[in-house]
Amino acid sequence: MTRLSDVPRYDDISASCSSPAGASSSGPRAREPEVIAASLVGAMLSRIVVTEREQIAFLEAFGYSNRAAALHYLAHAEVAIALGVVLGTAVGTWFGRCYTSLYMNILRIHSAAAR
Repeated sequence: MTRLSDVPRYDDISASCSSPAGASSSGPRAREPEVIAASLVGAMLSRIVVTEREQIAFLEAFGYSNRAAALHYLAHAEVAIALGVVLGTAVGTWFGRCYTSLYMNILRIHSAAAR
């Protein structure tokens, strides 16, 4: 049976999370959320364009340029991105505060403001 003191510090799982080398976000998975979000926005836009192809044809028939139609549909992406940023920030902040207070209660850590 391995005792906790027998495990070298560099082999410990928590060491990779707390060390400066393990905390860097320069790895290949650092941009994964952005890539996923961009692909979802691209899929959403392509689906909208496919379903509204007749409306785009009417816009072009009435003299709108391809650029004007593209800017209209890019506005949909801007709205989705803005909602994602606002909701992601709010929910992330809320979860962060919940987990912080949970760990402070479990580990009996007092905040700096209470000192």
